[in-house]
Amino acid sequence: RRRHTRSLVPSRGLGDVYKRQDLDDTGGAPGDLIVRFDWRKRHGANRPTSPYYDGQAGPSGWMTPVTRQTSGCWDCWAHAAIGLLEGHVNLALNRHRDINLSEQKILSCSGAGDCGGGSLYRTLRYLVDEGAVTEKCFPYRAADSNCGLACSNPLLKVRVARMLEIVEDCDHCAYYDAKIKRALLDHGPLVFKRDDKWHYMVLVGFDRDARTGRTIWIVKNSWGEDWGNYGFGQIFDPLNNLCPIYAVQGVELRYRGRVVRSSCRDEDGDGYSVWGFGLPRPRDCPSRDGLPDCNDTSHALRNFLSYAPDSSLTVNRPDPAGVPRAAGRDTVRVESGAAASVPVPD
Repeated sequence: RRRHTRSLVPSRGLGDVYKRQDLDDTGGAPGDLIVRFDWRKRHGANRPTSPYYDGQAGPSGWMTPVTRQTSGCWDCWAHAAIGLLEGHVNLALNRHRDINLSEQKILSCSGAGDCGGGSLYRTLRYLVDEGAVTEKCFPYRAADSNCGLACSNPLLKVRVARMLEIVEDCDHCAYYDAKIKRALLDHGPLVFKRDDKWHYMVLVGFDRDARTGRTIWIVKNSWGEDWGNYGFGQIFDPLNNLCPIYAVQGVELRYRGRVVRSSCRDEDGDGYSVWGFGLPRPRDCPSRDGLPDCNDTSHALRNFLSYAPDSSLTVNRPDPAGVPRAAGRDTVRVESGAAASVPVPD
């Protein structure tokens, strides 16, 4: 496997926006990476038999259920940013809390946009500087409402520690297939714009078309659960249409001013633990060799892959020629060219 540096350097003086410094900016050969990955399914979160089962009828898993932006208010940028953050909250807590955060607070208070459109960069900057509040603090109005309508003393706030710029230049991203996949594995779900549609969505995983070998990107939309598969879908977009792409690194939750801790879990009893994604291992969370469990649902699946948080995934194993993968509800496609020490409210 090709390796890339972990060092991050400031990007064009934009504060806490960082670019990954790759030794090979093209990301290496496709064979260096696993064939498919989906953050919704980590540790079997979509299987009722898994200790990490989210209890939902749909496929959201570690992501939260899909919201619906109201016709007439083009605030997909706010829905995408909040959908990204909600998923990272679940992963950081290592529990399915599905905290409903407020899109309206972003729409009304961030200065990043309005019902006519917005800036993803400025939205994420706001989440770094000010953070997000719950839906109860500022319910969704789908309008350019006054920021003063938000509650004055929110019980819970979520802040992003850092935002990362994965792809900025749409004219030179046609070679970034592996780079984007690595970013998904390293940093969790991403947020991006479909450049031709000026529409923002959350990127939650990738797959490969068995017949053509093309990458399929798995996305979370904001058009309600009757779009695609409970609001999730798969797109074949060319890479120069997925731009820009951002990641977040680390989230902090405070409830009544106190930091909410992640859960340390070893559900399969193999000595390897799992704790909040993107967070350092807590001192009171023992884990063999200090490494996280790649799949906390099986003793046999604990080989740690460089870019695969879940070792049950297929690695460098091509699909049989001419045999397409079985289609199910999750193949809807849209083509275009320890428990927390502080209780958290639902």
